[in-house]
Amino acid sequence: MLLEDKNARVVICQPRRIAAKSLADRIRLVEPSIKDEVALRMGHGVREGENKNTRVWFMTAGYLVRFLAVNSKFFDNITHLIIDEVHERSAETDLLCLLAKRLLSKNKSIRLILMSATVAADMYAQYFDMNQPPIFVGARCHDIKEYYIEDLDKLLNLSNREALSVHDIGEKCQALIKSNSAPNSHYMEKINDLAIQVVLSVVNERSSALIFVPGISSIVSIFEKLERLVIPGIKYKCVAIHSDIPFDDQMMAFDPVKAGEIKIIVATNAAESSLTLPDVDHVICTGEILSSFILSLFVLISHLIVCPS
Repeated sequence: MLLEDKNARVVICQPRRIAAKSLADRIRLVEPSIKDEVALRMGHGVREGENKNTRVWFMTAGYLVRFLAVNSKFFDNITHLIIDEVHERSAETDLLCLLAKRLLSKNKSIRLILMSATVAADMYAQYFDMNQPPIFVGARCHDIKEYYIEDLDKLLNLSNREALSVHDIGEKCQALIKSNSAPNSHYMEKINDLAIQVVLSVVNERSSALIFVPGISSIVSIFEKLERLVIPGIKYKCVAIHSDIPFDDQMMAFDPVKAGEIKIIVATNAAESSLTLPDVDHVICTGEILSSFILSLFVLISHLIVCPS
């Protein structure tokens, strides 16, 4: 393990604040012997856990771009720079790769590690002049069952009216894809209603579901619908993950589920990578986050097992 080397000084980059924070907390939890050596740096002056013994820094991509651009000498004593989720190809990540390449030309001792589940390895190997093949690690740790909109009629025992509505949504999805157009508000409401219906059908007490949506309007719509639900003995705890939501409120997604409670996390693609959300065993994707509201099929991934936190 890299951190077992007491001489290692590591900067780890994550694309989003919630991922950087959760992973720093994770390291402190599972490796208590080095918890005082792990720090977090993010924009808006966020500094957490930094001291004279720090040798592991978690940073967001946006912060690291600015920091590396003006504080390159800080990396003279850094042994490893790790850029996670490099495939996201945002402006910040691309700038970070440019700055990292310049850093490698000046600092011959630092080691750069690029990580991704879907990285275009050959492209990055060519860009960084790598002669060695990339390291592939991984296979599915748990079985995942995937269900599509066509399967919902059988899975949820829908009434004739509900089944017709699901059929209409499926046809509308295909039409939007072919026409390369965006859905209207009426259609979005039908999608949100269906997502809630799926949640109510598959989630049990003391478990959680994660719903992927395209933006804040869908989050607000689903929250309002859930607030109107009254089921004796069951409390719905709703958590949103979105850049406009206060950071502390987003971190509630990691809180354990209490007795008599069902946690429903509604998120944009901010929760798409680098997160392990405890208790989540169902993920519902409306397909709308894939590319600028161009819809794919409604997908229900059932019994998704995540590693315990």
